[in-house]
Amino acid sequence: MKKIVVYIIIAISAFGQNGALFLDGQGDYLQLPQPIIDSDVFTIEAWFQMYDDGGDEAQQRNIFCQRSDLIECNSSIIVLNAKAINESLKSAFTVRSEQECSDIVTAPFSSVGEWHHLVAVKTANEISLDTDGQFGAITSIAQEGSYDSGIDHIDIGRHTWEGISRGYSLG
Repeated sequence: MKKIVVYIIIAISAFGQNGALFLDGQGDYLQLPQPIIDSDVFTIEAWFQMYDDGGDEAQQRNIFCQRSDLIECNSSIIVLNAKAINESLKSAFTVRSEQECSDIVTAPFSSVGEWHHLVAVKTANEISLDTDGQFGAITSIAQEGSYDSGIDHIDIGRHTWEGISRGYSLG
C-alpha cells in the first residue's frame, strides 16, 4: 500500500497582485489532466483564504475535487472544500469509492479574510480533517474500492458534477 500526499498551496493576495494563483470565485480554476490520488491512503494539505462567505447554491468554495460526474453511490469522489452556512464557517472532506457511498467529515474554521491550514487524511478505515493545527473531526469508514476509477474532473478551485460547475474557488 503506497501513501499519497497532495499539497495544495493557493497563494492569494488581496487584489490578485503577487499571487502565485489567484482564484476569485468567479469561474477561475485549475484543471488537471489525470487523477493524482490513486491510493486508498492519502493526505491532502492546503492553505486557503476566503474573502467572503458566498459560493454556489451549496455555499461552498472548492479547494480540491477529484470525482466522477455521477452523484450516486459507487462512483469515485474526493472533495475538499470550505463552506459558509448560516454564518457558520466549515471545511469539509468527502470521500466515496467506486464500491461505496459517501463519507464526510467537517471541521470549523474561524473567519473569512484570514489564511487557514487544512489537513485531510484518509487511512484504511477512517477520515479526519484538522484546521489550523487543531484537531477537527474524525470518523470511521468502511470504504473499499478505487478512488481513481471513472474520474471525470480533477480540479483545484472548482466542484463539478452532472456536467455542471457548482462551486468555484475561494474568492
